[in-house]
Amino acid sequence: MNNKIEDFFSKENKNPAFNELFKSIAKFQNIQLSQVAGAFSSVIVLIFYKKLLNQQGIFIANNKDEALQIYNNLDYWIEQLQITDKLKLFYLPSSFRNFDAFTIVTSNESMRLRCSEQLNNAKSSSLIISYPEAIVEKIPKSSHIIEHTTKIKVGENIDLDFLIELLLDYGYVEVDYVYEPGQFARRGAICDVFSFDADEPYRLLFNDEKLSHIKLVDAASQMSTRELFSINLMSSLDDINDDKVSILSLVKNHIIWTDNLDIILNNLEAFYYSLPEEMVDYFVDFDEFTQQLKTLKKINFSKDTYANKDILISFNVKALPIFPKVLKDFYDFCKEKIENGYTIHFTSPHYPAWERMQTILDDMDIEYNAEISPLIHYLPTVFNEGFIDDDTKQIIIPEHQLFKKYLKPRLLNKIEKRKVADLEEMMELQPGDFIVHVQYGIGRFAGLEQLEINGNKQEVLKLMFKDDDVLYLSIQSMHKITKYVGSDSNPPTLSKLGSVIWQNKKNKLKKHIKDIARELIKLYAQRKTMQGFSFQKDNYLQIELESSFEYEDTPDQLIATEEVKKDMESSYPMDRLICGDVGFGKTEIAVRAAFKAALDGKQTAILVPTTILAFQHYMTFSDRLKDLPVTVDFINRFRTSKEQKEILKQLAEGKIDIIIGTHRLLSNDVKFHDLGLLVIDEEQKFGVVAKEKIRQLKANVDTLYLSATPIPRTLQMSLMGARDISVLRTPPPNRQPIHTEVRTFDANFIKNAIESELERGGQVFFVHNKIGTIADIANLIQNIVPTARVGIAHGRMKAEEIETVIMAFLEREIDVLVATTIIESGIDMPLANTIFINDGQNFGLSDLHQLRGRVGRRNQKAFCYILIPPATFLSTVSQKRLKTIEEFSDLGAGFSVAIKDLEIRGAGSIFGAEQSGFIEDVGYEMYQKVLDEALIELRQEMNLPINEKDLNIPSSEITIDTDRSILIPEFYVPTSLERIKLYRELNDSNSEKDLLEIIEKIKDRFGALPPETVELIDAIRLKWLANQLYIEKITLFKNTLTLYFSSKDFLKDKILQKLPNILDFIQNHPKSTNMKQDTHRLILSIEHTHNFEMARKYLEEILENTVETLSKVPQLD
Repeated sequence: MNNKIEDFFSKENKNPAFNELFKSIAKFQNIQLSQVAGAFSSVIVLIFYKKLLNQQGIFIANNKDEALQIYNNLDYWIEQLQITDKLKLFYLPSSFRNFDAFTIVTSNESMRLRCSEQLNNAKSSSLIISYPEAIVEKIPKSSHIIEHTTKIKVGENIDLDFLIELLLDYGYVEVDYVYEPGQFARRGAICDVFSFDADEPYRLLFNDEKLSHIKLVDAASQMSTRELFSINLMSSLDDINDDKVSILSLVKNHIIWTDNLDIILNNLEAFYYSLPEEMVDYFVDFDEFTQQLKTLKKINFSKDTYANKDILISFNVKALPIFPKVLKDFYDFCKEKIENGYTIHFTSPHYPAWERMQTILDDMDIEYNAEISPLIHYLPTVFNEGFIDDDTKQIIIPEHQLFKKYLKPRLLNKIEKRKVADLEEMMELQPGDFIVHVQYGIGRFAGLEQLEINGNKQEVLKLMFKDDDVLYLSIQSMHKITKYVGSDSNPPTLSKLGSVIWQNKKNKLKKHIKDIARELIKLYAQRKTMQGFSFQKDNYLQIELESSFEYEDTPDQLIATEEVKKDMESSYPMDRLICGDVGFGKTEIAVRAAFKAALDGKQTAILVPTTILAFQHYMTFSDRLKDLPVTVDFINRFRTSKEQKEILKQLAEGKIDIIIGTHRLLSNDVKFHDLGLLVIDEEQKFGVVAKEKIRQLKANVDTLYLSATPIPRTLQMSLMGARDISVLRTPPPNRQPIHTEVRTFDANFIKNAIESELERGGQVFFVHNKIGTIADIANLIQNIVPTARVGIAHGRMKAEEIETVIMAFLEREIDVLVATTIIESGIDMPLANTIFINDGQNFGLSDLHQLRGRVGRRNQKAFCYILIPPATFLSTVSQKRLKTIEEFSDLGAGFSVAIKDLEIRGAGSIFGAEQSGFIEDVGYEMYQKVLDEALIELRQEMNLPINEKDLNIPSSEITIDTDRSILIPEFYVPTSLERIKLYRELNDSNSEKDLLEIIEKIKDRFGALPPETVELIDAIRLKWLANQLYIEKITLFKNTLTLYFSSKDFLKDKILQKLPNILDFIQNHPKSTNMKQDTHRLILSIEHTHNFEMARKYLEEILENTVETLSKVPQLD
């Protein structure tokens, strides 16, 4: 138990109003609680149920967002106070994603079923949290649930085929693996099932016709977690609407808590008014609901006096004030309250937030000659809003509220986490996908097939090339192919087997990389010898700025910020590249660096490729630095000559700290007073002349490059020592999720959604990617929303025209911008919080993700509507992609998987934009392989040190050819997609620990390993040993093992060092061994090798004497 939290609630319990509430509960039907602010309503509820045992209740919040926050408060506190056995908490959402289309959310349905069960089986205090639209949706009677539920337990005689029939009758759907309620997956004698009322799936193991085990399964990892004795399997209750009733008709002695009953009833009236006629039967009649409400005991929170109250109880609790000058006002507030005997609690579930706050307070104590810091207490928990309790003299100040951040309820994370496995499956290699073969080029994957070799079965990948040529690839050679990742809009051309064109492309690419990398390495070495300015360490103003960032810093962002500061504080000039997707926090790092420079009296120049970005950065920097002693200005073609002249004068005099501009900043008339930092956004978009001027400008100045094209970690590691790079891979965790819906194109719906956005002062993007019909769409919108000002932007317009339109949108002269995907590239429109993506089925997952990221950039609720033709016209893949984007409403939640699609663009930010052409030619993964090889060869040519690990042939890339059966049989893992995934996982494992984890996962999901799979695992272990001996290929045919040592020039010395070991082995096995050398490499054959376990023992024997024979190795200079 957390004693600090226990102490807080114990003190609150002494508020005199609680005694009055406890006395009144038995006497009165309608109780009103007033002078309640912030999260104090949640505090009251918790203390109430902690004190009064076996009480049941329903809390109706004003809306869905508030319900989630109240649930989040109570969920944290119940767990931290260790009272989960005394108070059960439930969340009752609506089944529907939206109320004018029958889109049911399965996970929501299962939560509703659990609530229905609880209403009749309460054995302890329980509380259901809900909101107006959900509370009036009908719910199944518990008698109906019992009727449609089957209980099964370990040891029962159950036929698996019978169980499958039952599940199908119950409305379950068969899938490859389960991740949401209503699914089951059968694998031999194992069946995974996710019951409609369950929180996690179950794994059922059968032995003959007996149920031998029931295990709980983690949906994200698909691993079983603990044993159960019995479970209930519930049927789908979709089709029993006639038997559903009002939730209030099922309650007995429940207390109904209402956030503000008048607001709730008003919201309900508006909801019923807007409900489509075909949806009405799913909801309780409004009059019936209000009549039922009258008969129940109610506790209502309201500032206004409620007419039907029996008693009014006042808590002397006020809302927190707003702190305009965040830290100064906060500090003054704390000082005054502490002097008046108040206890102040700073709350955050993240301890680093408290560490930051302590640093700020310590610095401010020094500046104001006071001692406030030791008197502020830390509560490691969640309060969605702070408050001041004048009776108990306790104050709650949540970190997210102080710094105006969004607090994401953890219930959403839990639901989204389950779906990550499904997203990963979508990214796996599937029949029809383009592939790249290391030797033969671009082909198409046609699926898995089984061939017979010397009487034994082998599983192979069937690959199709130009002119219908076929290549069968052993599963042991899967490393030779990769899924082609290139442009969605430009499919690759298939290669011709046996042609030299492919090898020529690779050679040309390798030469190009070497030329650029050689120059990069030289520049890097020169820079380390140059003298730069050493900036001071952070002070409290720097920490104040960083703490006021509206999102929680991601681990990547924290690391990148520290790397930038370390560079700035060093004696040589910084030259760092920050890579990351739009919205991942690059600009924030630049803001912090520019402020750090200003605190040391240095100026910052921020160079951007477009007029729009200049204006955008100006708005962002001005907003972030508005309360701090810094002057920010911008210069672009929209500023008048007079304005430009005045700006340049102030810049030269040192009156402007941060100047933002396009290539205009590179003009000869621009003079700086004392330039200390240069920030360059999207350098690859500048021309040759501009780049040369940048090179002159940054001679001894700290330079920070920003790029919105994410680069993969492997590429980042390859360039270590050639460039300083920080990569932001994770989005801000507490972004408000973007409400995402897939809808059929409907002019009436579009009209309502646009009007709704414009009414709240927002703007709308409408993405239509066909230039030929874009004007028709703009006219349609103008006709259905006549008051809207509509603009058009597309790629065939001149750059100046596009800039003019987008600037008009930024300055609110346009309400709806109809555009092609040009809006994808880095434009931040803070007031655009609704986006329509027309013909969404034609976009890739990453494109949809990127476009959706154009809205929801502030803490305003954002909406993304993906418009499609009727679903019957969509392919299965399109339907699944759209379902995924709809369910992953958050930027995070596993989208790092989809980011892979985007990383292909990232190489351009390192090696120049022309790289994207090479990537289109060879595919991203092959580009990476050629890059790695080129950099190793270049280091050898330049006599630079080479990392030992880089020299080893990755074990996953060692080829094994054999006539033995080494595979995952179809009877064991029935789906080819799952087998491919497992082959890849096994092949990529590089330690015994990794391999054992995969084996456990396979056994857990599919049962005991068959002999063919055991031998496959032996072959994997053999590769690790081969890796240590620089072997690139292994064959085992007719009991003869042949080892082919690497033919790469840079490994010859390494193989020579192993030669004494090999010779010792031959000496010990003279009759069965044979060694020869062809023109390129050494080959060792070993007869009488009956399986891969024996092969492994032979390689272990060769390696055993490494230490003993090392002294015999000739010393090489």
